[in-house]
Amino acid sequence: VTMGDPNMIVAVIDTGVDYTHEDLLPNMWRNTNEIPDNGIDDDNNGYVDEVIGWDFSSNDNKPYDFKGSANPGHGTHCAGNVAARGFNGTGIAGVAPLVKIMALRFIGEKGQGTTADAIKAIKYAVDNGAKVLSNSWGSEGEDPNEGTQNQALRDIVAYSQNRGVLFIAAAGNGHNGVGYSNDTDPNPSYPATYDHDSIISVAALDVKDQMGSFSNWGTKT
Repeated sequence: VTMGDPNMIVAVIDTGVDYTHEDLLPNMWRNTNEIPDNGIDDDNNGYVDEVIGWDFSSNDNKPYDFKGSANPGHGTHCAGNVAARGFNGTGIAGVAPLVKIMALRFIGEKGQGTTADAIKAIKYAVDNGAKVLSNSWGSEGEDPNEGTQNQALRDIVAYSQNRGVLFIAAAGNGHNGVGYSNDTDPNPSYPATYDHDSIISVAALDVKDQMGSFSNWGTKT
């Protein structure tokens, strides 16, 4: 139907992206309001020299997907699914091989990440022109001790929705790798199960085009 528009920005909010990869480099978003490596926050948004995205986990301008981490290459894998370059005889072609990828890292080398950093990444993406947010992460239920952060995550999804941004979220990988219904389980996967109209929750299929045994699902949520 479409190869994607080069003006369309997709933010991959994850473990980072290998933005030096030859099949991704041509499609990486560039912040044209920032002068590289001058040590100045040229666009006055609180982030210095963030020309390709931001690492909210390490709080620096290198949102790189570190090899040898607990989940190596996850963000790079997601970015490739979206927009690996087409027509170049290299690797694969993403489903929209002409769009731009904004690299936003909030999950560290050991798989750790905070809701607060996820919220910052979402806001950055929306404020810098992303129209689709790829969120292949989530939690089993909400931590009752994190009421404020839970509400803040709901609020930032609403913020993105109000600005015409699609929020793509993983439906969840079950309890210990066994999928379950987000409609009926006491600990549904969030943010996929929030009721915002802009959320598209994505389950997983296996090689036979059947629901993956580890994948959550939901007919209502």
